[in-house]
Amino acid sequence: MNFKLCFAQQIHRSPKVPDSYQSLRDIVQETFKDGLPKNFVLSYLDLEGDRVQLTSEEDFKSMMEIFSQQNTKAVKIFITEEGNDEIPDHFKGTASQESNQEPVHVLLGEKSENEIHAEENLKEVPLEEKKIEEPKPENLEETKAGDVLEDDRIDLTDKKALRAFIVQTIEESLPQILSNCLKQRVVAEKKNFEQFDIVKGIKNVAGEITSRVDKFIRGEREGLNAKFSRTEKVVPEVVTTNDEQIAVTVLLKNKGTETFPPNTFLQNVGGIYGDVVQIPSLEPRKQFSATLLLKSPKTAGNYISKWRFGYIDEKDENKQFGDEYEFKVTIIEKKYSKEVHEKAGVLKELIPQCDINTFLEFISKQPKKPVELLIEEFLAAHPSI
Repeated sequence: MNFKLCFAQQIHRSPKVPDSYQSLRDIVQETFKDGLPKNFVLSYLDLEGDRVQLTSEEDFKSMMEIFSQQNTKAVKIFITEEGNDEIPDHFKGTASQESNQEPVHVLLGEKSENEIHAEENLKEVPLEEKKIEEPKPENLEETKAGDVLEDDRIDLTDKKALRAFIVQTIEESLPQILSNCLKQRVVAEKKNFEQFDIVKGIKNVAGEITSRVDKFIRGEREGLNAKFSRTEKVVPEVVTTNDEQIAVTVLLKNKGTETFPPNTFLQNVGGIYGDVVQIPSLEPRKQFSATLLLKSPKTAGNYISKWRFGYIDEKDENKQFGDEYEFKVTIIEKKYSKEVHEKAGVLKELIPQCDINTFLEFISKQPKKPVELLIEEFLAAHPSI
């Protein structure tokens, strides 16, 4: 995964992939040096086009998890002055170029040395006199390719908006297509024009446009819809076999056009069990923080817990909607010192009806106390024994 650092009028490719939030800030400071404002903030655009701020290690891990799952090849990090953190328009589209890469209009207009080389190779390949003509749309107003379109706000019945949507999608993908094509030196060896990477790339873009437009037509992003924006907090941070419960705080967002029904809830649909969590009638574009309470299996290992949004309709049926959330947790075996084990053994002999783990946990909080005093305090804390 490549990181592109965007600040002022500059875009730089990060010299290395940061492994933490602090590492990312250090790279930013090293890249822009004295040009940075005294107080600056970091942010990025998530897969829905929403701007998300990076202010902690948890935010960084959430961003890495989101883009890793989507196999994202490049992530833009925006650096802005605190208090004046509006992202410049020319940075918002993913078609913006790095500082060390030629802009798209140069590649298509003035012809770089690499492009001239690619064109010479292309001349040697029989094209069977096929002509690729640019479609001539009728009665469409001119739209700039750099216009930023948010997927969940496009009206596809508007020809101008649809044309801008298609142009932007192609523009975002074209630099990578051209780059891959120009790097290959074996273009002339291919006998069929359909085999060229640039043609394959454009076909893939066309397929992507078809898929995305189809989703809009079917209304998948309209109406009742929601997502889990990020995991904000996990308690305890390190889960051991002695923990009874895991509390996971998540940030939710209504990304549809309808307000959540009054009886909306979060329900566990797989993995580690958790109680149902009630959600208020959240309005479109609003966010809400909720805490999921998971019952720990108390056995060391790697686990997941899956959650979905749901509500009860007028027919008293359980309906699900929105994105699925999957929380991953590693439970480790809690270890005690030899002294704690010895004292726990003594208490177990005197009070055999109690589990040894109860004694281990109790003594581990005050391991230096004499056994006699530990027995008194334990009996005082458990009068029913």
